[in-house]
Amino acid sequence: MRFLNSVDYTVIAIYALILIGMGVWLQRRASQNLEAYFLAGRKLPWWALGVSGMLAFLDMTGTMIIVSFLYILGPRGIYIEFRGGAVLVLAFMMLWTGKWYRRSNCMTGAEWQVYRFGLGPDAKAARVISALSGILFTFGMLAYLIKGAGLFLSMFVPFTPLVCAVLMVGLTTVYTVTAGFLGVVYTDLFQSLIVLVSVIVISVMAALHVRDYTSQPRPPAVVAAATQPSGTEGAEDGAAATPAPAGPKRQPLGGLAALAYEVTGSKDWMSSAPHTYTWMPKGYEDYKYLFWFAFFYLFRNVLGGMTTGADPRYFGARNERECGLLTFFWTWLMTFRWPMMMGFAVLGVFLIKELFPDQSVLRDSQIAIKQHYVQRAQPGTRLDFEQAARVDEVVPQAEWDDILKRRHDAEPETIARLQKVLGAEWLPELRKLADQQELVGKIVPKHKWEDLLALLIQHGEQREPELTARLQKILGDRWDEKLNLVKYEGTVNPERILPAVILMMIPKGLRGLFVVSLVAAAMSTFAPTVNTAVAVFTRDIYQAFLRKKATNFELMGASYAFGLFLVAGGFAMAYTTTSINDIWDWIIMGLGTALFVPGLLRMYWWRFNGVGVVLGSAIGLGFAFLDRGLKTMGFFDWLNKHNTLVPWFKWNAIWEFMILTILCLGGCIIGTYLAGPTDRRVLEHFYKTTRPFGFWKPLHYTLSADQLKATKREHFYDIITVPFALMWQITLFILPMQAIIGAWDQFWVTLVIFLVSLGGVLVLWYPNLPPARDGVENGGDLELIRSFYEKPEAAGGTAPARAEALG
Repeated sequence: MRFLNSVDYTVIAIYALILIGMGVWLQRRASQNLEAYFLAGRKLPWWALGVSGMLAFLDMTGTMIIVSFLYILGPRGIYIEFRGGAVLVLAFMMLWTGKWYRRSNCMTGAEWQVYRFGLGPDAKAARVISALSGILFTFGMLAYLIKGAGLFLSMFVPFTPLVCAVLMVGLTTVYTVTAGFLGVVYTDLFQSLIVLVSVIVISVMAALHVRDYTSQPRPPAVVAAATQPSGTEGAEDGAAATPAPAGPKRQPLGGLAALAYEVTGSKDWMSSAPHTYTWMPKGYEDYKYLFWFAFFYLFRNVLGGMTTGADPRYFGARNERECGLLTFFWTWLMTFRWPMMMGFAVLGVFLIKELFPDQSVLRDSQIAIKQHYVQRAQPGTRLDFEQAARVDEVVPQAEWDDILKRRHDAEPETIARLQKVLGAEWLPELRKLADQQELVGKIVPKHKWEDLLALLIQHGEQREPELTARLQKILGDRWDEKLNLVKYEGTVNPERILPAVILMMIPKGLRGLFVVSLVAAAMSTFAPTVNTAVAVFTRDIYQAFLRKKATNFELMGASYAFGLFLVAGGFAMAYTTTSINDIWDWIIMGLGTALFVPGLLRMYWWRFNGVGVVLGSAIGLGFAFLDRGLKTMGFFDWLNKHNTLVPWFKWNAIWEFMILTILCLGGCIIGTYLAGPTDRRVLEHFYKTTRPFGFWKPLHYTLSADQLKATKREHFYDIITVPFALMWQITLFILPMQAIIGAWDQFWVTLVIFLVSLGGVLVLWYPNLPPARDGVENGGDLELIRSFYEKPEAAGGTAPARAEALG
């Protein structure tokens, strides 16, 4: 344990003991009944739920990813996180989805299926598949969280990422499984104080570093290059450049901008505008068309946001007004995350400059490691890593397969660059290098790279003395600390910037605080994720279908057992992924798409029924897991390499989303019309209590004229506030980042947009919040729905006749 001192470990030990103590203390209160265990009795105030929500979204793994993009791009990294990290769905949860779900009086999202579809065979099937969907989604989320925890903690203790993840997850599982949602919220309140202190410390450190550096003269070497037109960054490097149309001339870089360009290669690092073309480093080329990427994910957020709200914090809120207030507060609290992450990114720039004044040692290090293990596996194999590196500098390795498919139809400029390095016979030489890289990938898999580095750092001198000596010669002093930052592609690993800053720039004694704060963030995401999935299993599968008359003791035991099973499954999935960015893409674009299509239709279309849920969800989940399995086996890599029929096609997250959306939507619509509408009594009850907008005109007659008028007014103000809420949230997050890096010209423009947007929210939304009351007036009643099926004659008429009345 060379990196932390006794004070750091004392802080970590005290923190762990407090968490365990809180779990034991709260266990008796939480185990009174299921509502107490999963929703804390619906007695928690909105501000406490808002704090808990903030901590749930401030996870360690997501923070590491976002810091990596802020390190690469500066404030523009937020646009990549439109895919999830910027949590734009909060706007929709604040405006209407949170209160809609609270009006149901349900306990879980799967139980909500009964409220929406009734208790017929199709509704029961919808409830089961909804529960299974939520559980499978949780497996993916846990894998994502576990992967990030291992990468983070393995830089501080002498264990592999797997062992580190086991230790953290084991501690979290203890207080989550024993204390339920009450334990989640109370520990979140405790942990929020730790995170707040860390935010303040890291933000101040970063601001002081920027202030000190801006007084220094800029490096002369970057002045001339930095006057290229805005939006063409990376163009002069030749390799990956596809210059965007020339913009206005920039002023020469100075201060932090100069340093960031020198370290990251990004000339627009200080900018907050998403350019059409953006230079990206190796491994991140998919994000180079940043503007269109952000636009696509903004559209995806609008669709996905309209299905959110099935969260314990909304089911457990005291009333529907507090659903809006807790989300408003939640969004403000999320702001603290961005100056902290920007601070880590800024300090990361300074750190990388100090550690790697010549970044070619990163390339040399990864070549040494790969060469060593390939020679061990296949002695005598001739490899030319230096030639591969030279080619990679002019044409990125990510484009080699596409060029080999097109062959002489490749772009003339690309062929000219390859001929300059490989000569006239560039095609067979390039194919030879591509085959070499494929061989290396089999012997040194990308998804095992971090584990391999951990073993070299901790046991390399005993197990691999020759390789270790070579790495020491390449990296010099602090070789072991530097090796953690070597990416598989031979560049800086931006996903490890955050732990590297803590490890190498935070004074001993304070490191323990920062480790605890990030572990607290991870636990605060892990805990409610497990709690929600356990609630779904116990309430919607075990109690609903397996053991209807189970005692409270038995139900609590089933909850504990399933929680342990869930965690084990998350571990199994975590170690089949190459990076946390990879699995996050799949969660959002794969599993997320499979869930949001049925979720959207059930909320906004009266004709949608349980059969549509089952068929659409089954197709979506089946395709999402098939996609994951094929990717794990390397099928898409093979397809992208050998597909010559459609050479421009490359399987990625956008294609995954588009195809999965079409398949899900088709399955939902076909399933809907294979059966009749949902029972009229259930539909009427749902519409009168939820009062949603969308395609619900056949149910308008269930409301009085005054009720219909009030409902339409509510819908008008909810919808018209959306652009103001989204812009308020985006600018709220950008402002502190601009302040941290000293981009004051842009700061004042952003501030004006922020104030106008906030004014729109306060004028259009806040005055129209529902009144404060105990519980929900005229809310959902599951017992009433059950009575429809126990005494069908009370409904008056047959089911087909009732369905016919709705068209």
